[in-house]
Amino acid sequence: MNVSLNDARQLLESQLAPLDEHVARLESELAEVTESRNRMRAALTALAGTPDKAKSRTDRPNIDANLLVQLFEQFLRDNGSLSVADLDGLVRAKAKELGYSLAGYGPCKKSALNNPQFEKDAESRVTLRQPSCGLRPEVA
Repeated sequence: MNVSLNDARQLLESQLAPLDEHVARLESELAEVTESRNRMRAALTALAGTPDKAKSRTDRPNIDANLLVQLFEQFLRDNGSLSVADLDGLVRAKAKELGYSLAGYGPCKKSALNNPQFEKDAESRVTLRQPSCGLRPEVA
């Protein structure tokens, strides 16, 4: 039996079409089942009262550079000159204690340390040059 190359290609393509249709049906069914499963998991989570990560993040306000300036000032006034690492640890702990999220902390920290009331020496120690008018009541 001598089958031409063109005939073989057509035969294979005709057999492939039903397989493609079957795969499409199965993928659609899988998407529906996956969506149902996700809805059920979300309902179970809601019933259990367990907050998901996205919700718990939005419950706290993000730290900002102005608050960091005030916290830096507070710790430098209380402790004198501090290394950047020590100041960082104190401020992070205080911000968490006050209920702030540390999302965006890095850029805010850099901005706050560039405030003219702080001086950073070659040994990465920060000193308070000039205190501001005082802290906001919620920081004290």
